[in-house]
Amino acid sequence: MKVSGRAERMEALLVRDARQSDGSAVAAVTLSAYQEYAPLMPALWDAYRDNIVTTLAAPEPATQIVAEQGSRIVGAVLLYPVATDGDGRTPFPRPYPEVRLLAVAPAARGKGIGEALMRECIRRARRSGATTLALHTTDLMRAAMRLYTRMEFKREPELDFRPRPEVTIKGYVLDLQEGGSRGGKAMTRKQSAAARRNIEKAARAARSKRTIAHLPKKTRTALGKEGAKAAKRKRKTR
Repeated sequence: MKVSGRAERMEALLVRDARQSDGSAVAAVTLSAYQEYAPLMPALWDAYRDNIVTTLAAPEPATQIVAEQGSRIVGAVLLYPVATDGDGRTPFPRPYPEVRLLAVAPAARGKGIGEALMRECIRRARRSGATTLALHTTDLMRAAMRLYTRMEFKREPELDFRPRPEVTIKGYVLDLQEGGSRGGKAMTRKQSAAARRNIEKAARAARSKRTIAHLPKKTRTALGKEGAKAAKRKRKTR
C-alpha cells in the first residue's frame, strides 16, 4: 500500500509485508523507537528489551508489516491473528487480532507513519472478518496513546494486566463494525452483542494470564502444551 500526500514533508511511503532481509532493519528501528522508555522503566527495561529482540527474531504467527521510505525501513508493526485456546503457540485464547510493537524511527516521526501502519492493521483485520482489534500500551507511551485515541480505540480495563504491582499494561479495543477509525458500517444489535462477547472472552483470557504469570516459564509452557492437547482431543470428539 502506497501512502500519498504530504509530498512537501516526506517521500512516498510504502507499507508492505516485511521480507526476511528486513530483519535487522526492523530490529534497529524498533529498538531505537523504544529506547526512549529505558530511563522511565529502569527496573524493567532489560527484560523488556530482551522480549522485543526475542519477539522480532521469531514473529510468527504475527504478520510483520513495515513502512518503507526512500528504500529505508522507517516503521514497523506486528499484527497477530485470532488464536484459539491451546493453539500450540500460546496457552491463552486471543479471540481478536492484536497489534503489537508499533514503532517509528525517531528521525521519521511526525509524518503520519505510525498512523499509516495502524490503518493497514485495521484494514487487514476488517478483511479477515474480525469484529474487534485490540492492543496494549502503558501511560509511558504518551504519543502512542494519543494516536490510538485519535483513531477511536477505546479503553477496555478488563484487558489490563500487571507484570509487576507498580506497572499497569492497559488494554484498548477498536470496534471494527462501528465505523471506527473512518470506515465500516454501523453494526446491528446482534453484531454489537457478538463484539461484546469477544471482549469479555479476551478479558477472561487476560485474567487467566494474570493468574499464572508468576509461575516459572517451564510450568507456563507445560500448561500451554496441555491446552493444545485438550483442544486436539476436543476436535477429535466432534
